[in-house]
Amino acid sequence: MKGQEFEIKELINDEIRRKYGHKIRYAKDCQVLADSITETTNRQISVSTLKRFFGIIKTPFNPSQYTLDTLAIYLNFENWEDYANTFEKNKHSFSNLNSWQQLKRRMLYITSTSMESIGAKIGRDACEWPLREFAVNKIDTFLNSQKTATAFIAPDGYGKSTHIYRLVEHYFTGQNAKYPDDIVLLIDGGSLVNMVNKYSSNARIKNLLSFDPGNSFSNYFRENPDEITGRFVLIIDGLNEIFYQTDKLSGFIENLLDIVAFYENTPWFKLILTAHPDNWKILSGITQKKTSIRKQWFDVSFNALVNETINIPLLKKKEIKQLLEKHHSQKQLQQMYFQAPHTLEVISHPFFLNLFLKKKQENIETDIDLLQDAICNNLFSEPFSVQKAAIIDTIFQHSEYGRKITSIDKDVFPTTEEFTAAYKDLVAKNILYEYTIPGYYLSLKTCVNFSHDILMEFMLANKWLRENKFDLNLIKRVSDYYSDNRQLRSNIIKYLIKIAFRESKTELLKDIYSIFKVGSSNEILIDTLDIDSDALNILTLELRKHKEIRDYLIPHYAKSQAGQQFYFEFFFDMDALVLHSGENVNYYLENAPREDAQIYGHYLKFTQFFFEKDMENLQAEAGWFAQIQQPEKLVPLTAGFYYAVQIMSEVFLQNRFSDQLMQRIMKQSEQFLTDKAQLKFSFPIFEYLVANALNYANRFNEIVTVTNAVTDKYILDKHRSSWLYELMRAFYARALLNTGEEEIARENLKEVELRSVSVNYKYYVKLRYYLVQVDFLLHDEKTGQAIELLDEIKSIAKMIKFKYFYDQASTIEKKLKSNSSNSSNMHGRKNLEKI
Repeated sequence: MKGQEFEIKELINDEIRRKYGHKIRYAKDCQVLADSITETTNRQISVSTLKRFFGIIKTPFNPSQYTLDTLAIYLNFENWEDYANTFEKNKHSFSNLNSWQQLKRRMLYITSTSMESIGAKIGRDACEWPLREFAVNKIDTFLNSQKTATAFIAPDGYGKSTHIYRLVEHYFTGQNAKYPDDIVLLIDGGSLVNMVNKYSSNARIKNLLSFDPGNSFSNYFRENPDEITGRFVLIIDGLNEIFYQTDKLSGFIENLLDIVAFYENTPWFKLILTAHPDNWKILSGITQKKTSIRKQWFDVSFNALVNETINIPLLKKKEIKQLLEKHHSQKQLQQMYFQAPHTLEVISHPFFLNLFLKKKQENIETDIDLLQDAICNNLFSEPFSVQKAAIIDTIFQHSEYGRKITSIDKDVFPTTEEFTAAYKDLVAKNILYEYTIPGYYLSLKTCVNFSHDILMEFMLANKWLRENKFDLNLIKRVSDYYSDNRQLRSNIIKYLIKIAFRESKTELLKDIYSIFKVGSSNEILIDTLDIDSDALNILTLELRKHKEIRDYLIPHYAKSQAGQQFYFEFFFDMDALVLHSGENVNYYLENAPREDAQIYGHYLKFTQFFFEKDMENLQAEAGWFAQIQQPEKLVPLTAGFYYAVQIMSEVFLQNRFSDQLMQRIMKQSEQFLTDKAQLKFSFPIFEYLVANALNYANRFNEIVTVTNAVTDKYILDKHRSSWLYELMRAFYARALLNTGEEEIARENLKEVELRSVSVNYKYYVKLRYYLVQVDFLLHDEKTGQAIELLDEIKSIAKMIKFKYFYDQASTIEKKLKSNSSNSSNMHGRKNLEKI
């Protein structure tokens, strides 16, 4: 026992040296260490005792039990016995730093610090939200897979930090944790750099910023696999919060990918990230140079448009219902679904649902309403409203309006009684949160930050408005000011646009598209602004909600080239086609005489009347197309519009489908490829539009022919995250099902995943996809699920007035109920016969 105790003493001696950072050789080292032990443990060990322990003073006496207990507590154990019991005789040939249990204890200490920080950030209520089914399924599958890494990717407001907080509790640290033997290292991205400074001797933390394979704990466990009793799960929450400068963030991601590559074929190591789509785009770009590393990632998309990388679904209706039931009646939820769908859409974001549950005012419908309500009730409410506003302004001043990292030292605030009370109120109401980091001379410094970026961005937008004239120059000025932080710039500008609609700034909005331009490759480019498409999508959504402003602005947009391109062509509101945008196409047709524009405009009108089931006007639009020449020399997009109308006109107006039309379509398809009008790596938009029309017409053999031609001729891997591609695959699966290829059909449908549909096509795409799913449910005789989905189709179709889809769902539903009734009657007659 004495020999083992001596060995353990040697180990703890080495452990303390490692934590201190270098060998303890002199009396001054012992003085600093004594202060650190007192600060960490609230217990004291004298400098002379430490001198004896480290051999600076020779002594025949062994350290006391108090000394050993204190040193063990300093290393995050309960006492000396607890430390000693973690070792077996002769098991370690060097320091126990790499012991699985010791490693677990150290990582748990850091994880607890991060959990406190994240918990303060998301607020007490969010900490108690139920786990979402998709997240549990994702992590269950990932942890038990051979993949090394995965990520939750979404903009602010999707609950990324809440997911991480709840998942860590559920799987690793909670009272009934699913995997208690796993080691979890949770890092709050906003405090990673500070953590590196705080735990400077911890190689696990330092490796996150500068990976050193030689200093990796995995070397030991690869040589001693019998000591592994679980998984090591590294979780980094908030990739965007580590560095906002692109070059520094890129360097960090490069380092992170080196870690992922190092752990290839190491099933006990797992990495989980949360990231914004913009940050994920940086990571995706870096992996283009390291394509093999992509195979190590689970449930993420590379080479996709920014919005299409989002893999956190918004809250579903049943999830919202579950959370609203504690505060609101089911009747109110139903009223919102039909009367205020925009409100329901807003609160499908977890952050805004949380605000909605706490709202004070009635008649709140938008995110701006919710944020204004939250700010008024938590910031401008008495007492100490002046002091609270001053604290917020102080943060903005020290962070240069958010351009720098927004965490600031708490000491910058006044310490008067009123300011102290105001500060505590902001923390209590989850506007701000605080965390501590080491300061100079073994002191602790308290840092302060906003609890959520959305709050900060909304308040920043309002600060810019208070201090500047509200016009296009302000938007340009904001863009220039945040040129090195693209995400913050885009989000503030989106709020400025929303506020412009709320305040009816029609002169500003009339010229808003003038700051954008379209490049020769038809990609959205920005003249000096470089704003992503989110700002343009916001314009589309806001136009939906403000009828008077819309009626004033649309004629102006139709007269300008920028308005034609952005509103009518690139961001046309298909979901509002019957409600209002179809009628607005008339302005476009009046002001865009180009042949391709006329074909596109009349295609939209034809589709509008088809959805309305307005046969008279549908016939008139078909007549317009019958009078024009076949557009063989036009681009694939325009030709797709032309042939889609030809297909639907023959099937729905003439009750026929000619072989000659199909032959022309296939010839045109081949010609586009030969002429390189559609390149092999491009998305085959012509064939998509044809398949879309054939699916309406139930021409299943033709859909199979067109889709097979596409897969034979085009390389589509990089388009797998596009909803256009996924919807085309759904049509193909339905066609296979109806042509007897059931097994292949199911395989194809199973792979279809509509991750992130553009907001102006959201409901339209749902209707198309749900009808495909209904076909499969009916084929499998899952009548109950089919009826439930048909009800959802009818609800959506009624809301956006797409009569065609409502009637389709009603017809199927009636047939199902009729068959069910007949089956029941037949069963009854058989029972009577038996009697």
